[in-house]
Amino acid sequence: MRSLIALPLLCLSVLAGAQTITFTSDCFTGAFSLDKTVNGRNQYIDDDGDSNTDPSLRIAYNPAATRWEVQVVNDPTTVFYATETNTFAPNPPDSAVTEWTGTNGCPGTAQVGGSGTQAVDGSEDLCQNEGGDSDDDGICDDNDQCPGGDDKDDPDGDGIPTDCDANPVDFDGLEVVSECFGSASPVKFLPVGKDTSGRNIYLNAPLKLMVAYNDSSTRWELRDSQVLTPQVYYSNTLSTRPNPPASTLEEWAAGVCGNTSVFSGTGTQTVVPTIECPPSPVELFVADNCLAAMPDLTVDIGTNLVNANITQSLPADTLLPPTAPFDITFRAEDSGGNFVECAVPLAIRDTLPPTVTVPFDTITVFLDELGTTMLTADAVNADLRDNCSEENLSVRFARLSDTSAADRIEASCDDLAAPMIPSVAIVTDSSGNTGRDTFILAVVDARPPVLVCNRDSLYLDSTGTGQYAIGDLVDIVSDNCPPARELGNPFVLFTREHTGLVTSLQVRTDSSGNSASCTVELLVIDTFSTTALDFWQADVDQQLEIYPNPTDGQFFVDHPTHALLELYDALGRRVWSGKPSLTATATLTTTEVKVDSAPGIYLLTAVTPDRGWRKWVTIK
Repeated sequence: MRSLIALPLLCLSVLAGAQTITFTSDCFTGAFSLDKTVNGRNQYIDDDGDSNTDPSLRIAYNPAATRWEVQVVNDPTTVFYATETNTFAPNPPDSAVTEWTGTNGCPGTAQVGGSGTQAVDGSEDLCQNEGGDSDDDGICDDNDQCPGGDDKDDPDGDGIPTDCDANPVDFDGLEVVSECFGSASPVKFLPVGKDTSGRNIYLNAPLKLMVAYNDSSTRWELRDSQVLTPQVYYSNTLSTRPNPPASTLEEWAAGVCGNTSVFSGTGTQTVVPTIECPPSPVELFVADNCLAAMPDLTVDIGTNLVNANITQSLPADTLLPPTAPFDITFRAEDSGGNFVECAVPLAIRDTLPPTVTVPFDTITVFLDELGTTMLTADAVNADLRDNCSEENLSVRFARLSDTSAADRIEASCDDLAAPMIPSVAIVTDSSGNTGRDTFILAVVDARPPVLVCNRDSLYLDSTGTGQYAIGDLVDIVSDNCPPARELGNPFVLFTREHTGLVTSLQVRTDSSGNSASCTVELLVIDTFSTTALDFWQADVDQQLEIYPNPTDGQFFVDHPTHALLELYDALGRRVWSGKPSLTATATLTTTEVKVDSAPGIYLLTAVTPDRGWRKWVTIK
C-alpha cells in the first residue's frame, strides 16, 4: 500500500533524541519523527531509516476538521487515518485514548504510541508563543494566511481562504480534464512559483505532476515533476506569459496520453496579451535646470487585456539629465496575472544653446614685425553660460564671413585695406548646441619703418654745379607692411655755395601713417675753383700714404683719422667708400681697402670738411 501513496521526495534531517511516534496499521507501519510546530501543535513526518528517501506522510492537526490526521506531505487534503474530533495539544493522542480510523482505502484502525503522543488533552494557550490568534480561527497569527479571516474557510479548494480570495467560488489554479487520469480527473494544479522567464509553475503534489514552460523545447508541458527524465503527457507551443494557454485559446497536443484534454481555470490564459508601445524612440528635452521630467506615457499604451494595470519602468515626474539612449519598459497586467511588456529607447536631449558674451564691441589687435597677428579665445575673457555645465564649453573666434575657420582669427597687412573685420565668438556645449556673439576686430599697424641714413660725396663740375638725389641716401631696411609703391627722390642742384658737409633730415612714412626719420650727409666738393685747388694737398704731403702700390686690389691707407676715403675709376665713378671715424682721438689712422676691380689707374681721395688729399693707385 505504501507504494500507492509515495509522494515527492523531500530532504529530512532527524535530530537524535527527538520525540517520535510509532505507527502500526494494515496500510503501513513505521516511525514518525518531530518536524516542526505549527499553531501550537507539533507535526511529525515518517522516517523509514533510509537517508536516501524523503518523507511522504505527515501526522498533523487539521484545525478545520478539529482532529489529528495522517496526511500526504504535499497534499494535506489526502488523509489515510484520522482521530475523532479533539483538541489535544501539543502532541496527538495515542490510540489508547482515541481511535485512529482508516480512510481512502486504508481499513480498520491503527496502533499509535511513542514519546510524541500524549494521553491527556492540553489546555494551555496554543498560540501564546506564536503571536496569539487575533481572528480566532485556530491559526496562530505568525502562521495566519488570511489575517482577519477564517483560514479554514476554503470552499473552492484552491488553498486561498474565502476572505482573501479574489475568486472565492472558482478554483484559483489550473484544471485539466482528461480520461488519461481516470478518476483523478479533473486534475487540479496550484501555483508554486515562477521560472526565470516570469512564467508560473503549477504543481499537483499527490500525482507528482506539474505544468511548466520548457525553455529548451520552447513549449508548455504537463509532465512528471519528480523524475530526471519526465514523461510529457500534453504540450502546447503557444508561449503565453505568465500562464499556460487555455484549450479555448490553443489545443494541447497529446504526448504520453493519447486522449483529448481540456485545460482551463484562472491559471490559464484565454488571450495572447498584446501591447502597443509609443513610437520609437521617445525623446525628452531638458529645461533650464538641465533636467527633463519623465511624463506618464501609460495613457497612450494600448492592450487587449481587460482592466489591465499599465506601468512604466520609470515613474512619471522622475527627473533625468541628458544621457545616451536607454530602454524604458512598459508592462500591462490584468487581475489574473496575465501580462505583456514592450520596450522603446528613451533619449534625453539638451537642445538649449549656451551663451557667450564678448566684453567689448571692438577688439584691437596690432600687427607684429612680420605683418601678422591673431586673436584667440584665450586672449579674451568672454562670459560663458550653459544650462547643464560650463566646464565642458568650448569657444572659438572666427570671421563672420567664414565661420568654418579653426579656433582663431588671423590677420595680416592685407587686412589694412578694410581693417574693421566683422567677427563672431562661437561657444559649443557637450551636446553640440552653439551660441554666438558678434564683435568688430580692428587691425592696426603701429610699427614705423626701420631706416638707415648714409653719407656720400658730390664733386662739382667745372661750372661749379652738381645734382644729387639726397633722399637716396636713406635705406628702408625693413617695414612690416611695405607700401604698394615707393615715391622717387628728386634731384637737388648743388653749387659752390654748398661746398662742405650738407645734412638733411629725411622722414619716411608707411601706408599706415607710421613715420621714422634720420639725417643723411652729403660732402659737396669743388675741385675747379682757385679756392678748391687750395683745398687739395700735394701728393708729397705725408698725410696720405698707400702701400703696396701697385696692388692686386688689397692695400692699406694711412690717412687723417676723420677723413672720408673714396676710390674712383678713370671715368670718375666711385668704386669704394669708407666710413670716417668721428670719435677717434688720434691724428692719423690706417684703413685696409679691398676692391674687386679691373686693372687700371684709380684715384684715392681723403676728405675732411676743410681739407682734401689725393693719390693715384695702380691695380695690377
